[in-house]
Amino acid sequence: MKLGVLSVKMRTIVIMVLVIFVLLGAFYLGMYYSSVKYSREIALLVTQLDTKAANLVRCAPSPKDQTSTRKVEETLQTYTSKKLGLSFSYLQPKESQGQWVTEEANDTISIYYQHQSGIKTSSKFVQVFYKDAQQSLEAAIKEQLMQNFSAEDCTITTPSMSYNHAIYSPNNEYLVIRVVNQNENHEEFVKQLEKCPNTYTFSWKDNGYFVTDKMHQDRFAYVSLGQDSIFAYPDVSWDMTIRFLD
Repeated sequence: MKLGVLSVKMRTIVIMVLVIFVLLGAFYLGMYYSSVKYSREIALLVTQLDTKAANLVRCAPSPKDQTSTRKVEETLQTYTSKKLGLSFSYLQPKESQGQWVTEEANDTISIYYQHQSGIKTSSKFVQVFYKDAQQSLEAAIKEQLMQNFSAEDCTITTPSMSYNHAIYSPNNEYLVIRVVNQNENHEEFVKQLEKCPNTYTFSWKDNGYFVTDKMHQDRFAYVSLGQDSIFAYPDVSWDMTIRFLD
């Protein structure tokens, strides 16, 4: 009798163990297929984003396409400076209380929003510098802008390339000047900026950067973005259309 009861208990235990084993196997198998599916979805999303980025870069007009581009999109304007060998595009609002205005003086092209009242806001600019074609961008920045500043206070580094509406060209090189060990306290940060070339140092008031084109190594530009952006295409800011010209 005892053996019979024991046998029943053993069978029950074995069955329970098998059930638990099957459930665990099904759980882990489900997790595996879910992870595979999720990975495929992520990979597909990344591919779609890369394709979108490539298409947006390709849609930026070359100087030869400027006339035909304006016929297609009346609000798209392209500024070209033969003197500085540079061009960029931006969207001009059709109906607005003001308009974007460009002005060129010496080595700088300024773009700002002029209200009907005459007030100018949202100023940005592109300043062109010249260098030896064999000199690196970093070396040129140090030579022309950082002679009187210490490397202990400010440094040259690669930008994060993560701000919105930016699609960076693989044909360009980008660098920024940053304060070393930036203080989170605003007043202290202002003091730190005084020890760097203020106009060209990355800060809350201007997330600008330096850029050079690998095909035009004899020059580079500083692009001042201010605190907001101007669009040239959907999700593409005006500075991403900057082209160095022959």
